[in-house]
Amino acid sequence: MAISTSTLTVTVTESLKLNGVTYGNTTTKTIGGCGEVIQKAIPILHTASKNLLTLDVTGQANFEYFRVKNCDATNFLTLTFTGKVTGAKKVKILAGESYETTCNEFWDYTTNDWDVLVRLDVMADSGTCDIEFLYVSK
Repeated sequence: MAISTSTLTVTVTESLKLNGVTYGNTTTKTIGGCGEVIQKAIPILHTASKNLLTLDVTGQANFEYFRVKNCDATNFLTLTFTGKVTGAKKVKILAGESYETTCNEFWDYTTNDWDVLVRLDVMADSGTCDIEFLYVSK
């Protein structure tokens, strides 16, 4: 039996009240045709980088979404994007924060062009951190 596809719904809600005025919005994005999901909670060491995702040409074409949540209360994480063309780009994820995207391309200042994600790694700052990882593809 083949795996059926479904629609991923991602909702982001911001809410802030200052001096009696409420600010914020709710944004919802739906992505149809999703048929693969990887979800895991894993410990991340501060002594070695951990590979979360490696994408070949098919994986790059089928990419839809990923989210990494730092479940630690103190330490930050370094998320490393390795591109098809040049070296790695890094993003800092503070304690309790998340990083998510529906795009597998990032700007490469070396080539002055867009690069495509081929590898995603993560490393904790100074102590082991638990993370939640969610990846969705076609």
